Amino acid sequence: LRGRDLLRRGASESPKAWEAFEKAVAADARFALAWVGIADAIVTIEATMGHLEGDPGARRRRAREAAERAVALAPGLPDAFRARADVHQWLESDWRGQRADLDRALALAPGDPGVALSNGFALQANGNLDGAIAEFERATRIDPLLDTGWLNGWLGLGAAQISRGDH
Repeated sequence: LRGRDLLRRGASESPKAWEAFEKAVAADARFALAWVGIADAIVTIEATMGHLEGDPGARRRRAREAAERAVALAPGLPDAFRARADVHQWLESDWRGQRADLDRALALAPGDPGVALSNGFALQANGNLDGAIAEFERATRIDPLLDTGWLNGWLGLGAAQISRGDH
């Protein structure tokens, strides 16, 4: 809970969130949501804090390991697949892996706003602006206050509309 709260506060709190999630998996290595949190925190760090000290390659490997662990521990957990999809997109540029994981997350939880948000960014990254806008609108209808720290449906919606030339 502490890690999730820190992530919601914004990108600057993601290193502390990562630390909180690491403490959680140290206490219970089978806690899949804490592994999801590690991946989410590192994706946020890598996507927003390029100046952070340390080895970015090691952070990216840790994010991948955490996402893989979450999927292995809880193959029915949509957040595990969403987190791994985010690792694929933001850290690895693995579009095929990203699509497969998002499709699985969408099948498990079609009404999850976080999954819709990630799907919107995936569609935008692949040039499907109309699909991205529809997903961002859907995410904001499901949860108008959804905020994952540095991303939200409103930011995605605005970015996709600007990319489409709709200022």
